[in-house]
Amino acid sequence: MKNIYGALCCGLALFTFGCATAPEGEAPAPAEAPETPVVQEVQEVQPAPNSKASVTQKFFAKNKLGQTVMQYTLKGAGGVVMDVINYGGKVVRLYLPDKNGESKDCTLGFNDVAGYETVDPYFGSIIGRYGNRIANGLFVIDGVTYRLPTNNEPGGIPCCLHGGAAGWDTKIWNAEPFQNGDTVGVVFTTTSPDGDQGFPGKSKRRSPTL
Repeated sequence: MKNIYGALCCGLALFTFGCATAPEGEAPAPAEAPETPVVQEVQEVQPAPNSKASVTQKFFAKNKLGQTVMQYTLKGAGGVVMDVINYGGKVVRLYLPDKNGESKDCTLGFNDVAGYETVDPYFGSIIGRYGNRIANGLFVIDGVTYRLPTNNEPGGIPCCLHGGAAGWDTKIWNAEPFQNGDTVGVVFTTTSPDGDQGFPGKSKRRSPTL
């Protein structure tokens, strides 16, 4: 790819919701998964010779837990510019040139972390472990009922939305910026432990942004 297109690989739904009138077993109620601090080292990326593309990084803000949030600016050789942060892998800004060559920001985002924490946490985010709602915060796998914390009530029905209140959109992801000729990007990785927000199984995720 010669330009960056703002394609963010979001976490796919890992579980299928099901109902059971008489489950054979039941998982224990979810406990809050401990938040492991992420120490993000600044990684310098050497620009490619004779290329207009580049990737740079800088401090963005501190979240409410006091964790450092970094911003990565990806500039494509064709003029596309994306700002993305390691807090939930959120696309903060995406500038696209129009037919007259003028660049306009065409995505919704905030200039600070507080906007995501208080107004809308999902703008431009990586979603997980589950995308959309799980009614009543319940699903069944192999006869075992799993209970999830609910954080949304459309029509008065309690639901677990987008992985819960502490879903992947709230995580500080490990980030590895890179440049290969005119291709620039950042690879986000994280590990969700067994029992995180009530979901079973350990999950390692890798989500590249190009």
